[in-house]
Amino acid sequence: MLNNVAQSRKTYWNVRDYLENGKCRMATDVDNPGNKQEYLNSDRVFQKKTMHACTH
Repeated sequence: MLNNVAQSRKTYWNVRDYLENGKCRMATDVDNPGNKQEYLNSDRVFQKKTMHACTH
């Protein structure tokens, strides 16, 4: 079972690729969750530390 999960897990080249193409939603504790531009700013993500662990 664990081997199957490891094989199906997608590899991301960087944080931006992970955030834009990953299955996980970003955390919503940014200054303005309704502003999509803020989600595209990877610097803001690092500053706010809004990344959270995925289990899939």
